[in-house]
Amino acid sequence: MITKKQKKELTAILGKKYTEPIMEELHLLAMRNRNGLPYSANHIRNVMNGYQEQKNLEKVIFDLAAKVKEKNEEEESRRNEILGIKKTEAATSVHK
Repeated sequence: MITKKQKKELTAILGKKYTEPIMEELHLLAMRNRNGLPYSANHIRNVMNGYQEQKNLEKVIFDLAAKVKEKNEEEESRRNEILGIKKTEAATSVHK
């Protein structure tokens, strides 16, 4: 079950409109609910809010968050490389 703290972190990574990218990922994986229908946005929100536990859906959410986080880090690294900023400089400039 997704905790409040985990939801906050997941929302920071996936964005406030997290249902859309999760639904897209479920579509790419051809994952359906027990009735053979696509998961609804409401069901995804229930799982994210911790109202329902569904291990396979939670796994997809966390895997997607890891993918998005890695992509964001790669993009930031690429931008810093273009600007000639080293990792240590980028980390200290964020905290100023």
